[in-house]
Amino acid sequence: MAGHEITIDVDDLEARKLLDAAASDETRKDVLEAAGDTLVEDLEAHFDEREKEPADNSAWPKLGQKFPKRHFWSGSSGKSVADAIREPKVEGDTVTVNVDSQPLAHKVAENPPPIRPGAGRKYLAVPANARAAGWDGRPKDFRGAGEMVFAFARTAAGRLAPAFVAKAHYQRRITRGKKKGQLAVARAGQTATHGAGEVQYWLIREARTKHDPKALPDESALAESAKDVTLGVFARIAGGRP
Repeated sequence: MAGHEITIDVDDLEARKLLDAAASDETRKDVLEAAGDTLVEDLEAHFDEREKEPADNSAWPKLGQKFPKRHFWSGSSGKSVADAIREPKVEGDTVTVNVDSQPLAHKVAENPPPIRPGAGRKYLAVPANARAAGWDGRPKDFRGAGEMVFAFARTAAGRLAPAFVAKAHYQRRITRGKKKGQLAVARAGQTATHGAGEVQYWLIREARTKHDPKALPDESALAESAKDVTLGVFARIAGGRP
């Protein structure tokens, strides 16, 4: 599934008349680029607001655990939906902004297709704990639990499912300080006493996402915002202001 394109056609009668009467192709292009820049700003603001929404930690595999934010909508990951916004493209009297994000396209789709593993792989790896969820690399390189092995483990529902589990103990019990009694990843030279067999990643054949009606801002609102900018630019031109 490709990314999602948002096309704003300046079809407001007043804006259309002004655009048709523009003194030059260069002026027309400048006006539409200004509208496109506003469209980008509106999209960035929308994705920033979505990122602020609290995460739902109740469902599998989180089951109440607090996983670190992955900055799906926006943030510093470089892989967020906001990072996939491309420069406005002007063609004729239309300005188009492409959000080149396959995950967004899945959320926008009314009936999103299943997500399946690629490159000859059999499974998708789903983090089973906060450490794995915070890992930014490939699951096979995860070092939060040392070496992992393939095994079948019981889910919270009691059924056996394929997983990557810790091959050996990798945690130690803290014996002093504010965190006394808690488990922590053992550092070099420390003796690990817990963690062997703990599930780090569940392995699934496919994943399904639900349609998200709020994935994008209302397109009529975007069009109205772009139109307002178009009219504003023409008003400044008509008034002789830069």
